[in-house]
Amino acid sequence: SVSKNEQIRHQRIHYVGNLNQRQLYALYKKSKYFIHLAWLDHCPNVVVDARACGCQIICSSAGGTKEIAGKNSIIIEEDEWEDEF
Repeated sequence: SVSKNEQIRHQRIHYVGNLNQRQLYALYKKSKYFIHLAWLDHCPNVVVDARACGCQIICSSAGGTKEIAGKNSIIIEEDEWEDEF
């Protein structure tokens, strides 16, 4: 849910609101790419679903998403982080 004043107006950006699972899978099947840039997400189910529907995955190198994204995925390299403990 994005308020009207925060929405980006562009011909290639579409806001669809809340979707049920069937609608979501239909959207994935119509899409070429699925962008998931969460930081340190270990195994996001949405990436598994989008990949199963044929999307090419674009994801962060941090976390485990890159490991399930597939051979043809596009990985955005994150800076290394240091544990200060």
